[in-house]
Amino acid sequence: MKACINHTAINVIDFDWYRDFFENVCAMHSYREDGAAPARKIWFTEGIQLNEVSSELPVRAALDHIGFHSDDVFALVAEAIENGCSPVPGKPHWFALPNGVQIEVKNYN
Repeated sequence: MKACINHTAINVIDFDWYRDFFENVCAMHSYREDGAAPARKIWFTEGIQLNEVSSELPVRAALDHIGFHSDDVFALVAEAIENGCSPVPGKPHWFALPNGVQIEVKNYN
């Protein structure tokens, strides 16, 4: 039996910022959104799910990082940092979301 990742769910407090970030900076496409604040959820065809929560959860304890593919690794990292993410020291092809979840970006090939 073969299994592969279908999606990664991330708990977030600032739901609107995260939705805008994944839609506008990462150019992802939402296909479903459920619920009302403060318990909204959104799914992107590229495998990310956002769950709105009312308080910070220890996400780094349960999630090491998420790997993205991009046609321009360093442009995506730079744009992410310009839009409120943080660089990851010693890892120029990584950035961290405001809630601490780290994103590794690799070339498509």
